[in-house]
Amino acid sequence: MNGVSMLAAEGDVVATMPEALKTALVNGVTTAKDYAVDGLAVVIPVAMSIFAIKFGINIILNLFHSLTNA
Repeated sequence: MNGVSMLAAEGDVVATMPEALKTALVNGVTTAKDYAVDGLAVVIPVAMSIFAIKFGINIILNLFHSLTNA
């Protein structure tokens, strides 16, 4: 026997979330999403700049390496 099915079969009790709680959760998740998007908007350009510098240095080092081994 399953405990969940026994509880569900005992009556017509339906548990619903209060509207205040729903509103609080929606507002909280929306605010968290907004902060995450704002954070990514700041981090992505910096990360791309660092990647470009690293990529450029690797290309230059490979070029010098190929010229010295030629």
